[in-house]
Amino acid sequence: MKSVFCLLVLLPAVFSLTYTPGTDTCKDRCIDHYDLYNLCQCTENCELFGDCCLDFYVHCVDPPVDEDSCEGLCGLFTSGKPCQCNDGCLDFGDCCDDYDQFCGGGGVDPDLTCVDRCGNGYDPGLPCQCNDQCDQFGNCCDDYQDECLLNDNYCKGRCDTDYDSALPCQCNLECPNYGNCCPDFDTECTASCDERCDDPFDSNQPCQCNTACTSKSDCCPDYNEICLNGTGPVPITEADITELAESLWTLDVNRLSPVNDYVINKQAQVGDGDDVDMSPDPFFTSVNESALSSRTYQAFIALMDNYISDTQAFEIYTLEELAEIEEFLDAIFESDVMSTTTQFFIDKGWYENEAEYREWAKEVWFGNYSRKQSDQNFGSSGFEHVFLGETRSSGVTGFHNWLQFYFQEKAGDLEYYGYVRENEPNQKGLAFVWKNVKKDFGSMIIGSSPEFEFAMFSVCFRVKGGAQCPFTLDGSPTRIQTYNIREIYIGSAYFIV
Repeated sequence: MKSVFCLLVLLPAVFSLTYTPGTDTCKDRCIDHYDLYNLCQCTENCELFGDCCLDFYVHCVDPPVDEDSCEGLCGLFTSGKPCQCNDGCLDFGDCCDDYDQFCGGGGVDPDLTCVDRCGNGYDPGLPCQCNDQCDQFGNCCDDYQDECLLNDNYCKGRCDTDYDSALPCQCNLECPNYGNCCPDFDTECTASCDERCDDPFDSNQPCQCNTACTSKSDCCPDYNEICLNGTGPVPITEADITELAESLWTLDVNRLSPVNDYVINKQAQVGDGDDVDMSPDPFFTSVNESALSSRTYQAFIALMDNYISDTQAFEIYTLEELAEIEEFLDAIFESDVMSTTTQFFIDKGWYENEAEYREWAKEVWFGNYSRKQSDQNFGSSGFEHVFLGETRSSGVTGFHNWLQFYFQEKAGDLEYYGYVRENEPNQKGLAFVWKNVKKDFGSMIIGSSPEFEFAMFSVCFRVKGGAQCPFTLDGSPTRIQTYNIREIYIGSAYFIV
């Protein structure tokens, strides 16, 4: 909790700790283990995960990198270097001479791309938009289609999905036999690792064949067979995710019932982007708060006051907040929902044990990052964005949890405008104002437990790596969309309503 931050000055002396809150340098820290206490890492794997401190190459690389070169430094601002290799160097005119050679040059203006902006409300200060109305107004960014939409006429993000008669073409391995493959099936879904094992990342290829592809979820279909001799992780299919989701839905004993535990008042249906409050009454009429007494709910509620909603506010975890994160993870990993999810990944060979899966989940959900790569304010995390929501001048981002909605509405900090769309089971797309800024469309699944949402979002993020994740839930077709930040962290995750 923010009020106890001052205690950090005294705690190290009392407990003989050497903790430095928010350490962001590798000086005297070239170590071999990941440390959530720090804002960035100095391990031998930090390059793989993209979370090295800015001065990693100065302190931890032997021999040190050429101070005038971009080799191995693309995308990073490196403190102490006379030239830089991130997108910002194009604006500041301080790119290294070999920036074009190693980094491809060109850069992308963050205001001209939909990366990290899909679903955001209309922003008159930006030259292009990334919401579902931009097609209507003709102001979509050039990459809106690739970044924000799953195009039913193509296989991108759909390889190995089950046959769907409602779609114009298919992307499963049987489609060549029926002559109904999408036009990009061969390039997207049949790429091979033949003679490509351990090749470096190649953006021109639809899938990869190096050791990082399993963590990035972009391995070619035959990576396990060709590069690992069949000993690697087993591919996870849409049918596997459906089977798991239905099992978790049954196991979610902490889910609140719309019959016994809460009453909602939907009132008016509004359009996505409507600025008029059409619903005079709150969305939640009542919630049985005694149903929130389980360990997972209480641990989740304890995390709610640990964050500053402003995306530009620098976030540093206090010792108490770090302890609350561990308590939350302890609580959910003890639940049947998360233990089943963990065993699912172990059985598929994706993780060796619970500790390994938990460490990954902690990093992708609770690791702090900046929403823009050029911004050095580490003011966001997957957990804050998805479960609690964030604010900026243009509107609310994230905010996909019903319990946060309930408590904020109860406190008088949230004004419900109306519902935009809904889907079964219990999925609602709501319009509201929070902290004086608007959320045109925020989807959430009402009544579900923290462990269920955490499990399903984690599964879809891990397996799909930022693509849409289709499955069946309680007998209804369902999709989850996830986005990644820096190819590591959860940028967003939500049910598509």
